[in-house]
Amino acid sequence: MRLIFFAMCFLSLFSCSSGMRYVDEPNDCARILLQLKDDSTLYMNFESLLEDDEPITAEGSWKKISGSVVEFNITKCSHKKINLSALFESESFEKITATTFRFDCSKETIKIWGVVCTKNSPLR
Repeated sequence: MRLIFFAMCFLSLFSCSSGMRYVDEPNDCARILLQLKDDSTLYMNFESLLEDDEPITAEGSWKKISGSVVEFNITKCSHKKINLSALFESESFEKITATTFRFDCSKETIKIWGVVCTKNSPLR
């Protein structure tokens, strides 16, 4: 399971020129990658370490709203019944719709599912 997660992260890392990437800090809850690519596409990989589920992958688009505020919309998700609001429910995100969220990309850390993720950190 973890090998699949790291392989997907590795491939996504080299599929964009730079962009912005948030990766989980070492923890016992989840492995997370949120990547905003230069071509305005979004890629997310989420793997719970607490449950024996398949990793969740999501794709979508993002745009800069104003200053350092970014809005993203998830249009494709590997788990149709996932509650995205549960993943992005923290002081880091503003929920716009069930699949659209905003956050301040000038912050060095954000929380996804309660897990601290660091901006542009190397993949583990």
